[in-house]
This record gives sequence, C-alpha cells and structure tokens, in this order.
Amino acid sequence: METREKCKICNKSAGSDWLSCEICDGWFHTSCVKVNEAAYKVLKELENCHWFCQPCNSKMGKVIPNIVKVSERVTEMDGRVEKLEKELKIHYGRQTKLEAKQEIHDQEIKAVQAKCDVVKKEMDKVIEKTCNEVQTMKSHNAKLAEDFNKMKIEIDKQFGTISEELTDVRSKMADTKSDMFKFVDEKFSGDHDDGNDNTWVKVAEKHVDAKLGQVATEVQTMQKALQDTRDAAREEQDKEARRNNIIMYRVPESDAPLAAERNHADKRFCEQLLFSLNVGIADEDVRKVVRLGRRGIGAASSRPILIQLGSHNVKNLVMENLYKLKSLPERFKSVVIAHDMTKRERDECKTLVESAKLKNANEAGEWVYRVRGPPGRMKIVQFRKTQ
Repeated sequence: METREKCKICNKSAGSDWLSCEICDGWFHTSCVKVNEAAYKVLKELENCHWFCQPCNSKMGKVIPNIVKVSERVTEMDGRVEKLEKELKIHYGRQTKLEAKQEIHDQEIKAVQAKCDVVKKEMDKVIEKTCNEVQTMKSHNAKLAEDFNKMKIEIDKQFGTISEELTDVRSKMADTKSDMFKFVDEKFSGDHDDGNDNTWVKVAEKHVDAKLGQVATEVQTMQKALQDTRDAAREEQDKEARRNNIIMYRVPESDAPLAAERNHADKRFCEQLLFSLNVGIADEDVRKVVRLGRRGIGAASSRPILIQLGSHNVKNLVMENLYKLKSLPERFKSVVIAHDMTKRERDECKTLVESAKLKNANEAGEWVYRVRGPPGRMKIVQFRKTQ
C-alpha cells in the first residue's frame, strides 16, 4: 500500500478510503471530497480513469483546451513541415537539374574557349605570316625598284656608248668612202667613162652605198631595240608604281569651298566604303586619296578618285570582294572600283571592250561578252544572259 500523507482537506491521516490527485500527488479522504462509495469503487476498477482534486481540476479546465490547441498547432506544423519537405525535395531536384545544366554550360563554355584559343592561335599565325609576306614584298619591291634603276642607268649608258660608236662609225665610213673615191679617181681616171654604169668606180660606189645602207638599217634596228627596252623598263616602273592603287568612279564630289575639306570628304567616303567590305582594312591601309583631273564647276559627272593602299595584299582583298557592293547601303551601290592601269594597259582594255561590244551587237542568242582579268592579262569572257 502506498504511503499516504495527511488529507489535504481535513489534515488527518486516519481513514480507509483515499484518493490521490494525478497532478499534485496529494491525498484526500473520499468523504472529504464527497465521493460516495459506489463512485469510489468505479474509480478503483477503471484503469483509464483519472481523478483530480478540485484545485487541479479547475486548472485542468484551462490547460486541456490549451493542450488541444497546441496539439492542433503541432498537427498544423507537422503538415507545414511535410509540405516544406516536399517543396525542398522539389527545389533540391530543380537545383540538381540546374547544377547539371550549369555543369553542361561550363563544359560548353570551356569547349568554346578552347576553340577560341585555337582560332586565336591560327589568327596570330596568319597575321604573323601576312606581316612576314608584307615585309618580304616590301623588300622585294625595294630590290625590284633598285634593279629597275640600275637597268635604266645601264641601258642609258649603253645607249649613249652605242650612239657615240655609231656616230664614229658613220664618220669613219664617210671618210673611207671619200678616200676610196679619191684613190679610184686618181688611179683609174683614164678608164673612167661617164656614160657607162659598169665601170669599176661606179660598181665600187654602189657596193659601198649598199654596205652603208645595211649598216644604217642595223643601226636603226639596234636603236629601235634599245628604245623598246627603255619603254619596257618605263612600263614596268609605271606598273610597279600603280601596283597598290585602285580607282573609284561615280563618287559624288563635295561642294565645300576649300580643297582640304573636299579631300577630307572624299577620304571619309572611300574609307567608309572600304571598311563596309569587311576585309580587315585598317586606317593606315589607306595611304592617299586624290581626285584625278581638273575640277570643273557644275560638271555633269564626278572625277574619278585614285586611292593608294598600303600593300598589294590589301588591294587583292578589295578586288576579290567587289561582289559585296550590291549589298552595301544605297549611296555605295553605284560606285565602280577598278585597277589603276598604265596607258598601254588602258589602250589594251579599250580595244578589248570595243571587241566585246561588237560581239554583243552580233550576238542574238543567250550569251553576253565581258572583259575580265587583271591588267596585262585581260581577256573577253562569255557569260550566259540572266533572265
């Protein structure tokens, strides 16, 4: 039997029927708390029945609803926690996918970066090779110009020497002819017959004249060969001087009063057109821009523009990309770009153009004829007419 204290109501320890409060653990006489015998027996028989003293019972009236509320809140919090756990799982799944995508993107970026590095290295090699080629071309051009100058000096020297020698030969031959005639006249004056063309003197005179004529012909041939050589050397020098040049036609002229302003407008127009071709031309590649011919006030057509480029490689890039002119802004579409040709090359081009026009006039079929090719190697090419 459990040890009992005094009854908390009567403060006595004697008695047989006792009840213990499950909250405060205090002991009470059944008679003191007004629990009859039948109720006491029920309380003793029921294991799941709980008894509280009056003070604790009044408190439990307030505590139990709070417990119920707390239980409901706990249930609600459990629901929220479960929902949050689901959302966290979803977010975690999304984060995992994003991390996987990020990893893929990082790999793609690394691959692109690697390709960029490869392309950069190749571009560096191309640029270095191009620079070396440009430097080689500059050295070659300088050597070629030096060779041309030496050849010109040598030709001029030889021409002068030959001219002096020819003059001396002519003088000596004339003296020899005169001396020979004198000698013949003195030796054979008795045999001289004015009416006979077969005398020895006249035969000798004809023979000497023939020899002199032959020598004179050879001299003229030599002079012509020397002149042709000099003309060829001048032609090559002229070609070399025009090698990096292009000519622009149909470029509108500025109405600015000062020549410097007009030249600035021309240069800006030409640079914008060349840059629009997207062939890698830089500002320093455009060396000189100048109008050809005398400026006329109120002229019907604009004068052509000569443009000197930095290298032959840059010029080739421009000429190879002229097909892009059709896709440029409207103000550039009417411009015509051509090689800067020597007089001989222009004459050859004019002859070929006239021949092409004649062929087109006589052509009744589906073909059209055009002059194509670089200066010195131009030819008439047959194209099919576009519908």
